[in-house]
Amino acid sequence: MLKDANVIRFDPNIHVQELETVARISTAAATILDAKELLQTVVDLVKTSFDLQQTYIYLFDEASADLVLAAGAGETGRALTRRGHRIPLNTDYSLIAFCVQRREGIIVNDVT
Repeated sequence: MLKDANVIRFDPNIHVQELETVARISTAAATILDAKELLQTVVDLVKTSFDLQQTYIYLFDEASADLVLAAGAGETGRALTRRGHRIPLNTDYSLIAFCVQRREGIIVNDVT
């Protein structure tokens, strides 16, 4: 029976990598005084440390009820940030808005 069970194995290397990333983000937060630079550093660290395709930080604009892209990793993320990319919070077609509306994260393996 046990041979058919799904077993989650603890990988100490992944745990060490996560702790190193937290330490680098903490150092950045303590040393970088400019908010835009700090947010950009955080998305870049998270993207490279966890080998993610996309990493963004959105901030909520109360006046417009939009989620405003504050920092994005990679050339696409930076271009969207420079362009002032926004997502209306009340949209039905955004995973980001969906998560913010519910105040919880989501993992989607296929967004095609």
